[in-house]
Amino acid sequence: MIMNNPELTILIPSLNRAETLKHTLNTVIHDQNYSNYKIIVSDNHSEDNTFEIVKSFNNCKITYIRPERRLPMSKHWEFILNNVQSGYVTILGDDDGLLPFSLNKIAKILKRHKEIQAIGWKFCNFHWKELPNYFSIPLSNHYRIVKSDNEIKKIFARNIGKTIEFPSLYGGFISIDLINKIKMNQSGIFFHSRIPDFFSGGVIATNVNKYIRLEFPITINATSKKSTGFSTIAPQNDQKSFNDLLNNPDNIPFHPSLIFLRHNLIPIAEAMLQVNKLYPTFPKVCLKKMIYEIVNDLGQINSKEELDIMIIGLKKISTMNNINLILPESINSIKKNKKKTERFSPISNIVYIDSQKRKIDTVEDACKFAFKLISPKFHLSHFGIRNKIKCLTNYITIKTKLTYSII
Repeated sequence: MIMNNPELTILIPSLNRAETLKHTLNTVIHDQNYSNYKIIVSDNHSEDNTFEIVKSFNNCKITYIRPERRLPMSKHWEFILNNVQSGYVTILGDDDGLLPFSLNKIAKILKRHKEIQAIGWKFCNFHWKELPNYFSIPLSNHYRIVKSDNEIKKIFARNIGKTIEFPSLYGGFISIDLINKIKMNQSGIFFHSRIPDFFSGGVIATNVNKYIRLEFPITINATSKKSTGFSTIAPQNDQKSFNDLLNNPDNIPFHPSLIFLRHNLIPIAEAMLQVNKLYPTFPKVCLKKMIYEIVNDLGQINSKEELDIMIIGLKKISTMNNINLILPESINSIKKNKKKTERFSPISNIVYIDSQKRKIDTVEDACKFAFKLISPKFHLSHFGIRNKIKCLTNYITIKTKLTYSII
């Protein structure tokens, strides 16, 4: 082992997902040509065979831990984060995956830019077999050095959903020195929102002058039938994790400007409001803009009961914050865009795969498939003709690859 290779720690908080965890661990253990890393699996008092699955790997890189009692999500993430003393750390969901040979990419970038304390990346997104077919793979192969202040302003001017592009602990590698510095400024506690992934992105972005944004994926953000995020917007999904997020009395209080509704912008806004509460220079979420963005999505709701609950909730948030709410004349006039299940977008450089057709059932399958398409080479993006030529060359390569492999 070369001593100047950065130490990388992958944290996997887990709760009752043994059937997906084994595939997640396979993606982290196998096909990684980098040695200076370790894995910590924290079992939040699962009632399935999580312990047996972890121990079956019999791998010295894996450490199994367990809190004294079952914790709500943010406090569980706090517990597992406290078990890292040095290097860089990321959090990987127990139904997500790490792409082959990705740790070596991270290490190379960290060694090139030793002053950088935070890296974030663009996800692949994948639905496990039991959910509606969805699999998207970003195919860009460049990264940017981002000035935090400028990027925060740009993202808030567009859409708060874009805050997923901040260098989060979930979807990024963050220096533990930076984590500890932030904790010192926050009474020794890192997470101050029950939405820990988005909160971490906002609080990290506001505590660094610059960070690295990878426009290519390192992990697959996968959604399974037990995923907390998916259960919040899909009442037909397993509701145990959602109920815990919503009702656990040990949880961090929800921001008083909001009530929880089944739309992904609500938890995102909650996390960003909590960052603003701690750091007033961080932009405050425009709730009026958020409400109208949600209104524009109401046509996606098929159930009249769910629609009524959403409208009542939006009106309540409007009243709480003295916002005049005007709903569109006809909710039914907002129609869902129909898209082909398999296609390529040259604008976003994302390919959408028909995972059912290609028999991609697990996140382990998805990682192996995505690896075949993603370029092993990557470069620092620079403005100007040189970068345009590189982007054009990459596009031609991708188009050729897609012509013969995908479409």
